[in-house]
Amino acid sequence: MSLLSNVTPADVIARPFPHVVVENALDEQLCLQLIREFPPQEVFTGGRRTRSNQKFIYTGARAGQDPDLSQCWKTFILDHLQPSIWEEMFRVFRPHLLRTYPDFEERFGRLQDFRVGTRNIDDYSRCDVLLDSELVMQTPVVGPPCAERGPHLKTRNKPFVGYLYLRPDEDHTEGGDHALYSLKSDASPLFDHVQALETELVNLEKVIPYRRNTFVFFLNSPESIQGLTLRSSSGAPLIMHHILAELREPLFEIEFDPSVGRSSRLRRLARKSGLKRAVQTTAKLARRLKSTSSIS
Repeated sequence: MSLLSNVTPADVIARPFPHVVVENALDEQLCLQLIREFPPQEVFTGGRRTRSNQKFIYTGARAGQDPDLSQCWKTFILDHLQPSIWEEMFRVFRPHLLRTYPDFEERFGRLQDFRVGTRNIDDYSRCDVLLDSELVMQTPVVGPPCAERGPHLKTRNKPFVGYLYLRPDEDHTEGGDHALYSLKSDASPLFDHVQALETELVNLEKVIPYRRNTFVFFLNSPESIQGLTLRSSSGAPLIMHHILAELREPLFEIEFDPSVGRSSRLRRLARKSGLKRAVQTTAKLARRLKSTSSIS
């Protein structure tokens, strides 16, 4: 049984972009076991010094080679790398996918005929789509509240992205909630090198709490602007499971800020400045919206 097994097309929420939110996505005991057996921070960082709220990813390809990863996690990760996961993805989102990308099958082939592989193991010489089933960890926040980045788009060759939140009971950090945005009608967005944009260009539409056993899954498009709200200072990392599908080429194009082509030092400065504004604005919007938003 996968995270998508019981999700139907009727569960898709169209605005601000097609997505589903599933509470209690897994059997509670399985979810608690996955939390207990989530690898320690050192597995992600390799003992390196880290920044506050820094993101690390443990790929599905790595899981099969790691003797220290629990069998429960190995099975769960492998189950979400099966070709049936791709079938479930497009079963849920097919109408929205083809409405958003009418030429999808012309460009990439018939959905039901896709050859499915695993990212970082297979390649596009043999596969049409690559899946990944990852563990994601963001280090504890040290100092002022911060966000990993502002409102952003996912990599443009990913048609589907999903997150299972695994917040432990002892994590009392504020924030880390999933924010969904819409672009303001008069906005002319320019994205930076991590596909983020200024918070002033978007409307905060929905906040999905970072809550144990909550699964969020969405169709990626130029409208799929999202991100995590800023997290308060604490000793707890943010942890989740991540599933995705990746194609050989981007689904869509966006406009990048001219500074993307400048030196890495200038890009870092531009990102730092933009993130500071994004954190300040998102914090205010999230506090105002969270009290009234629904996650259904």
